[in-house]
Amino acid sequence: FVATGFDEHSLESDPLFSTASDLHLMSESPALDAGLVIAIQDDLDGGLRGDSPDLGADEFNAASCSFLSVISNSSCPDFNGSIMLISTSGTAPFSFVWNNGATTEDLTGLEFGLYSVTATDALGCIFTASYEVGCNPPSPCTAPTGLTTDDVTYTSATLSWNIAPGADHYLLRGRRVGTFEFGNLVIPDPLTTESFLIGLVPNTAYEWQMKTACNALETDTSYWSALTSFTSQSCNPPAVTAEYSITPTSALLYWTTVPDAVRYQIYGRQVGTETFKKLNIIAPTTTRSISGLSPDTRYEWKVRSICDATAGINSPFTLLDEFETTTALARESSLAPGMFALQVFPNPASDFLSIAYTVPGLKAGEPAHIQIYDQLGRLILSQFLADEENGTLFMVIHHWNEGLYHASIHHGDHYEIIQFSIQR
Repeated sequence: FVATGFDEHSLESDPLFSTASDLHLMSESPALDAGLVIAIQDDLDGGLRGDSPDLGADEFNAASCSFLSVISNSSCPDFNGSIMLISTSGTAPFSFVWNNGATTEDLTGLEFGLYSVTATDALGCIFTASYEVGCNPPSPCTAPTGLTTDDVTYTSATLSWNIAPGADHYLLRGRRVGTFEFGNLVIPDPLTTESFLIGLVPNTAYEWQMKTACNALETDTSYWSALTSFTSQSCNPPAVTAEYSITPTSALLYWTTVPDAVRYQIYGRQVGTETFKKLNIIAPTTTRSISGLSPDTRYEWKVRSICDATAGINSPFTLLDEFETTTALARESSLAPGMFALQVFPNPASDFLSIAYTVPGLKAGEPAHIQIYDQLGRLILSQFLADEENGTLFMVIHHWNEGLYHASIHHGDHYEIIQFSIQR
């Protein structure tokens, strides 16, 4: 048996198998531990290379893949440059993806500029490289430098660059990252150094590049600059908190702040029904009191951010979140009566209001929090208590509107909520 040459790591000689039917190598075999072992560390029956008897002789590097390139410059202003790739290692067949969208091994009819390729062989080995096709004769002008993107919004951005010496005008092109087709723009004034771009899609990555036209007919141009990228502004959804101050007929809904939101939109309904009721809450408010609910009933709701109402820039909705109202009682508390107390009097009130509270274990650094919301979910009062476990707040409320209100006190994981009204 004679092994013929496969590559530079192969031997052409008798491998000296043990027998015609036993392909283990004899100890004096010239194929024992031969070649450069990189990807294949053990032989065909699982033994490490060098642990005699070995099974199998060819130990070439199956993990590498590489190419040589032959580049022909473009005869400017014609587009006749080319890039030819020559495989030096790897396993055929190969697949190719170029930054101009081509999927062939070689490129022809090229204008001068930068080109990059990703090649993958049959075993998944990946080779990447970039090549520059030059211009013969050299272009009398160069591409703009200092490409930057500023003032990025949901739908617009400002593109800027440095003036290129010898420019008659500029050519600018851009696209979404991951696509191949460019949108093109001519910048006629060579002294212009920025362009305002509109019509972007929120939360989308874009890339752009420029080249200089050396004369009005564009018979001489620079190569395209390297691509520069940016991502348009994102309108993110808030996060729904897991805490609800729930009574038999109402609930306080909480969500997190989204810095760019101008308002929030809530959709809510009773579980099992189809139609949502919609509410709009002006930012920065991130809570809403919902009244008129039924006791012992399940409800679900979701919220989204409105970042630009005029342009219709909205976030996705959060996932539906669910809560259940409690049994009809005079008050709702997380602790047994007498341990954690909140009282509002008189109820109904008119011009004056007193709030008496009891918070066991109240101390500096762990304050309790009293809040009052009106029936529209607007925060009317927010005050922290850090000194006394028992106390009373006195308030003048003649300027408050008539209607239902919710007073709540929170300390750690404990809370108490009661409803009161103002009537005149």
